[in-house]
Amino acid sequence: NVLISACWKPGALEAAVLEQARAGRFEVAVSAAVLVEYREVAARPKFARQAECLGAAVEWIAGHATMVSPAGTVAAARD
Repeated sequence: NVLISACWKPGALEAAVLEQARAGRFEVAVSAAVLVEYREVAARPKFARQAECLGAAVEWIAGHATMVSPAGTVAAARD
């Protein structure tokens, strides 16, 4: 996941993607289900060291992203 990698490796390309999103370089779109999943993943104990960064990223997305409703779901892969 880009968010996890952005927080895990602050100087990596994933962090640059997050910075570019925050700078308004492109539109971020997210569904309510994905936002819930982001919050659940960010709260996992194994990401405790990145909790502050992940929480801030998820809340930025919640406040700035365009909310979308998918026409359907794909059950091709687990997690």
